Amino acid sequence: MFDAYFKTIKTSGKALLISVIGGRLSEGINFKDELGSCVAVVGMPYPNLMAPEIKAKMKFYDKQSRKE
Repeated sequence: MFDAYFKTIKTSGKALLISVIGGRLSEGINFKDELGSCVAVVGMPYPNLMAPEIKAKMKFYDKQSRKE
C-alpha cells in the first residue's frame, strides 16, 4: 500500500497521502526522514445523537450522575 507513496517521494520528492479517520491509517503510522511533514485534519466526525447506542449511553450516564 505504501510502496507507491514511497516511490513517488523518491522520484519526485513530493507526495500526498489522504486517509479517512477511522479508516486503515487511523491507528497511526511513523514516517522517517521527514517523509511526513504536515498533517491536516478536516471535518472531525461527531456521533449521531439520535443513534440508539448513544441514547443508551447518555441515559446510563444521566442515572450515574444522579446517584452521586
